[in-house]
Amino acid sequence: LSEATFVPYNDTESLKSAVSRRTAAVILEPVQGEAGVYPASNEYLRAAREICDDSGAILIFDEVQTGFGRTGRWFAKEHSGVMPDIMTLAKAIAGGLPMGAMLSTENISGCFQRGDHASTFGGGPLVCAAALASISAIRDENLVRRSEEMGSYLKRELSRLPVSVRGLGLMVGVDIKGDARSVVDAARERGVLLNSTGEHTLRLVPPLVVTKDEIDRVVNVIGEIL
Repeated sequence: LSEATFVPYNDTESLKSAVSRRTAAVILEPVQGEAGVYPASNEYLRAAREICDDSGAILIFDEVQTGFGRTGRWFAKEHSGVMPDIMTLAKAIAGGLPMGAMLSTENISGCFQRGDHASTFGGGPLVCAAALASISAIRDENLVRRSEEMGSYLKRELSRLPVSVRGLGLMVGVDIKGDARSVVDAARERGVLLNSTGEHTLRLVPPLVVTKDEIDRVVNVIGEIL
């Protein structure tokens, strides 16, 4: 029987109650992206690792949105120091071209044989070359550190507005009192592209090369609209 149980995020007791010796894996995002940018606490991730170790379950981190410098670290798992058994990656890995990857510890990788895990167009030379170039640029241009610095600046400037701000690096959630969709529409008319993930939540995930001047413009536009 294959089934999944969902538990409240950042709730250690709920996770502990849901996991048993029959649990195959625990899958979670170190930072929930589509939900509105909610970082997991370090304590929660460490507890998840301990719960999986005790039950024999595999711990899987979805780092599709958080990987490759987005949170001010190469991978979001580094904030907590927790090592998952499997980590899924995509998006930034090839700078916008379609690529996904699954990384695993050695004992897990031994469960896979050639051809078990594949995709129709996966592993093509063009996309692989783009991935190598993208990862090299992130490394050589110190974009991971830049993400941390610009993310701190973005959150600091946003905190001057009548909003609630959270996030890691350049992955920022902003809760507002008004309708987020109307703010997105008004910002677009002013030449600024925003994203809403809920009725009152904006999500800001600018490029790692974003400048302070660009951040200032975005914050000023949000401030004017609010």
